[in-house]
Amino acid sequence: MFLRRQRQLENESSISMIANEPSPYDPIKYTDAPDWQLTNCCSDEEIIFLSLMFGYLLANFFLWNTALLKPMKLIAVFVHEMSHATACWITGGKVLGIEVFGNEGGVTKYQGGVRGCIIPA
Repeated sequence: MFLRRQRQLENESSISMIANEPSPYDPIKYTDAPDWQLTNCCSDEEIIFLSLMFGYLLANFFLWNTALLKPMKLIAVFVHEMSHATACWITGGKVLGIEVFGNEGGVTKYQGGVRGCIIPA
């Protein structure tokens, strides 16, 4: 199998040399060193954005289970439950109530509507 592939590569190489085209398997083409300096990579705004995003992710990692982020997590749960309520209203249902619990859980109580649209919302 290996010899068959090697012969195939040699044939393709000789055919491309006949046509004066560079071979796709030419090792010289792939020896260019990568630009590790990243001189053409990012503008100042992109570097600032990436730095702030990294800082945000790092802060979330260390502060996730603290009282500092608890209100934000409860607001996120409320917004999530509100999306269920909105889907219920759009599909013609009636929302009976929304509950957000201290353990960062929540429930939306509803009647009617299209369950297949409400649950994934």
